Amino acid sequence: MSIRSFLAWLVGAFVLLGAGVPIANAQHPHQQHPWAAAAADEVQMVLDGTVEVRPSAAPEHICELEPTFNDTGFFLQPNDARLHSGTAGPREDEQSALDTPIPTASLDVTYVSDCSGQPWPDEAMDAFAFAAEIWEQHVESEVPIRVRAVWSNFGDRPDAENLLGSAGPTRIVRFNEGDGVLADTWYPVAMASAITGQNIVDDIEGESFDIVANLSCEQPRWHFDTSRVPPARRIDFATVVLHEIGHGLGFTGSMSVPIDENREVEEETGSWGLTPQGATDPLPLVYDRFTTDGNANNLIDTIIYENPSEALYAALTGRAAGVFFDGPNATVTNQDANNPDVVGAAPPLFSPDPWRAGSSYAHVDQATYTGTTNALMRPSVSTGESVHSPGPVFCGILSDMGWPVGEGCTPFFPAGLANLSASVGTGDVTVSWEAEDGLTNYRVDVAALEGLGRPTFSPRATVEAPPFEVTLPDQPGGTYVVRVVPQDAPERRRSTSFTVGLEDALVVRGPAPSPFQDVVRVSFTVQQTQPVSVYVYNAAGQRVATLFDGQATAGQPIERALDDPRLSSGVYYFRFYGEEFDITETAVRVR
Repeated sequence: MSIRSFLAWLVGAFVLLGAGVPIANAQHPHQQHPWAAAAADEVQMVLDGTVEVRPSAAPEHICELEPTFNDTGFFLQPNDARLHSGTAGPREDEQSALDTPIPTASLDVTYVSDCSGQPWPDEAMDAFAFAAEIWEQHVESEVPIRVRAVWSNFGDRPDAENLLGSAGPTRIVRFNEGDGVLADTWYPVAMASAITGQNIVDDIEGESFDIVANLSCEQPRWHFDTSRVPPARRIDFATVVLHEIGHGLGFTGSMSVPIDENREVEEETGSWGLTPQGATDPLPLVYDRFTTDGNANNLIDTIIYENPSEALYAALTGRAAGVFFDGPNATVTNQDANNPDVVGAAPPLFSPDPWRAGSSYAHVDQATYTGTTNALMRPSVSTGESVHSPGPVFCGILSDMGWPVGEGCTPFFPAGLANLSASVGTGDVTVSWEAEDGLTNYRVDVAALEGLGRPTFSPRATVEAPPFEVTLPDQPGGTYVVRVVPQDAPERRRSTSFTVGLEDALVVRGPAPSPFQDVVRVSFTVQQTQPVSVYVYNAAGQRVATLFDGQATAGQPIERALDDPRLSSGVYYFRFYGEEFDITETAVRVR
């Protein structure tokens, strides 16, 4: 028996003998613990009793985002974060061959107002949809992720003028059994659904959403234009939305400190966890399993930090050399911090002294990551900045917790294969690659790349030994994505695209949706490389938009969006001109 195992046994023995060693709930029943607020009658067992479901902590206990008025001028666009740190260009040897990450999830957003009847502004919904589409490229889920977006009035709070938003999962779940999940661990419901491929929220009585995100309807400094950095003293709305959805996806832990009605620390005691139905000891959220102090001690190790205890509070407030997320993928992706001492080390988390409710613990460190590609999940967003990427570290954190990451995240991880290619023959396609880092067990997935919505990948083959090559016979005409996935490290997969000859000179998908309210999208692919123009006309024959006017490459889908709030209701005609075609499609706008 190891020393640690012996100590754990000894503590348990003293508890059983009534020797005065406190168990988790004996001296501190967690009445003020926001994660333990669910009453017993709110607990549900779903999926034939294999999953226990509880309400999450209220969003304000997870994140209450406020601005810092320092006007950084930092503008990180979605693909900029794909640059290798310390270089001026992309890491070509490790990148996916796809120019733009494809969506691997679907975020279904429902907009509701809690602002004295004031509806969501169109420009706010457009910026929210922009942020949702970025997340669709960075996580992967076979089931839709449902978001309740609330246009909220925070006016009853003393600091309401600086409160930008709050968010979190609607429910947390624990599995009694199942592959791909940790035992004795709580998961945000969206993550649990993505891991298992089961739409858990559909089985939860009284809940229809995975995530709730509250955005301030009274914030006068909002900047909604996603194409440019905000002016001085203005706050980028899409950045805040990306941040809040990130909390709903799982950037949250159960560490807590008692606070009073003014959200000030009432008692310097740290605690964590939720106790399952019929049990006595609390269990952590999956995020908690990776958090450590500066000496690499896990914060949920009760041999070191009793739960609850003043010692845990001291650690949470940085007095044990800081707080860190010590997951292997978060560490390997920690490559662009301002402080070179933390590069390739466990990412530091925000751990101020005293504890700050809604900011401490479930954010990356403010000072370390301001002005970097990992800036999104800091506890405060800067004025005059736009951060439109989750960033490498957050992708690593998601992967460590079990999220299947999307094509937007995979370039941040070391490649698990090299020299991926797809060679198109007469009716057959040969996919080949070289193994890396001793990985030998690979899966080959293929999806039709239609250019609209999330493609559906289908496993086509597995390879466990050289030669690392797969032939796809009788592939129909069209453009496809093939990805080769190391089975033991799926986040290290790589993808490329290939085109099998098209039968028609032009293939158009969309316009969709139709009818549409705000944004309508269209995708087209040409058989031969040629100049193409795509114009949109109203019912009076007036040109209202030019969606494309340039050279289209054979076999490469081109997607464009019509997003003009000035357009009235009615029929719109999408006309495609090329050397070999002149085709018109229609869509109807309703308002």
